[in-house]
Amino acid sequence: MEFDEMKEELAPVIEPLSKNIKLIVLLLLVVAALYYYFYVFPKPGIGTIYVKELDGNPLNDAEVRIIDNGKTIATELTADGGRIEIPNLPSEKDLQVEAEKGASYTAGISTLRVNNGDRGTATVELEKRSSLDFVSNNIPNTVPLGCSDTFNVKVKNNARIDAFEVEFVVEGTGLPEIISAQGKQLVYPNFTTDFAVKISAEPKPGEDPNQRLGEKKGTIRIKKTRTQLPISINLMPKTQLQLSPTEISISNTKPAKEVIIISNAETSPTVTGLNISFSSDIDLRKECGSDLSGCLSIESVAGGLKSELRPGERMLFGLNIRPPSTPGKKYLASMLVTGDCFKDSPIVVPISFTLAEIG
Repeated sequence: MEFDEMKEELAPVIEPLSKNIKLIVLLLLVVAALYYYFYVFPKPGIGTIYVKELDGNPLNDAEVRIIDNGKTIATELTADGGRIEIPNLPSEKDLQVEAEKGASYTAGISTLRVNNGDRGTATVELEKRSSLDFVSNNIPNTVPLGCSDTFNVKVKNNARIDAFEVEFVVEGTGLPEIISAQGKQLVYPNFTTDFAVKISAEPKPGEDPNQRLGEKKGTIRIKKTRTQLPISINLMPKTQLQLSPTEISISNTKPAKEVIIISNAETSPTVTGLNISFSSDIDLRKECGSDLSGCLSIESVAGGLKSELRPGERMLFGLNIRPPSTPGKKYLASMLVTGDCFKDSPIVVPISFTLAEIG
């Protein structure tokens, strides 16, 4: 069959098929255009912006600016609750949000991204303007677990006119659990105020104390500002002091002297509030006085008597012993070493007087 004859025979089939293909192509184009419009083409959306103080309340009447590629496209003031809604914002792109409120606050910025034809939210925090210095020279590096300590921080207000109400915020890993700072206090212009900060390293009820051990890092920050003081405190096991000798026995009727050594390990925290006292049975108190001063007294020697023992330090002192005057009896006494926050307090050193009968 020749081509022309074949073409004539197929014409009734090709003509309607050709028209259907054009219709199908047209429908596909319409579907593609609708899909692009509804799902691809970015449609305007609504931005919700909140402006508030750093750590504080919402700020009304704060000026908010929306910036797109360096160009301000909207400016509004926040209403009640420090909130504002701005419609017809470009979607699917990062917009810069700037906010400010008078001379009392520094300006703040944030980023807003509005979903296609939907909503986006941004929060801008404004720092309270201040001229504060914040220092401390006696922050402890280590604290024994289950113990407490304190240190002072100084806040100086360098402003010429305005007083600043100072309150602290403790932030960091494990730090807010062990540190509490003094409450609100006004710091007047050109004045420096001391604040007490307490460290309380007590484990929680039912908690394994060892879970608290280790370094706790963070900051103490002045509320409503970003002025902060770095803090690093290592929670350690309680100090184990070593005493030598660990027991004293006297069988001589003549006065004697023992040199007592109290040592703190290199890796232990500082022990404070060291105190040495004596106790005894009633018979020895009758012989030596209620405080035993007639038989036992302390004498400072090289190394000196101290109320504080730092890591790696030791303390030496002489224990002067005058046996009781009545022989033939055994008398018992103890030297007690007490202090702040070491493992065994008091440490007890037994003292026995065993004097032979004369004659």
